[in-house]
Amino acid sequence: MPRRLGEWVLDLKLVRPLRDLSRYAPRAGLAVAAGTVKNLLGNVKPTPVPGRTERIRLVVREKLRLSPLLKMLPEGARVVVKVDLDESFGKPLLLSLDVVMMATIEELRAYSEAEQKTLSGLLSDLLDRAVLVAWDNPEIAPVAVRGRIVFENTGDEGAKAITVADMTTLGFEDEIARVEDLYQRFGAPLADPDWHP
Repeated sequence: MPRRLGEWVLDLKLVRPLRDLSRYAPRAGLAVAAGTVKNLLGNVKPTPVPGRTERIRLVVREKLRLSPLLKMLPEGARVVVKVDLDESFGKPLLLSLDVVMMATIEELRAYSEAEQKTLSGLLSDLLDRAVLVAWDNPEIAPVAVRGRIVFENTGDEGAKAITVADMTTLGFEDEIARVEDLYQRFGAPLADPDWHP
């Protein structure tokens, strides 16, 4: 029995959307797969250990007290150590370390030219010590390190903070020293003496 025109039209209306959807199926499948992988990787991220950053900060602060630089700072100046751990999946841990010297601009300007030159050498020594302590921290190894010495003006004048030494001051290529570079400079970290790149 021949089909009527209306039945053909109904058939087309039913079949056509299926054809349109068929070209989206691979895309939808990829989106689902990407979401699954993202969820899996998200669950594999390192879990931050409570108190670890604070413990590393205390170790760095205690070691830096031995630096001759602290005896040369103005009497009212304070030194604050700031530590931050960046834990991301698939990358070495990044330990950011700021040693902040808090003093007024007037106190810093009171140094003679010779004292400023000595101060510059002492700042490099202080940063080197801080980076070594960060590398040898007892909590986790190996870590990449971004270290800085920052002067923070506690007076009322303009600029609040100035970076006076960073990783390039110590001869590293940029502001972050990679684990391979630190191994070359200091050897294996104390927390993992058998580690090597």
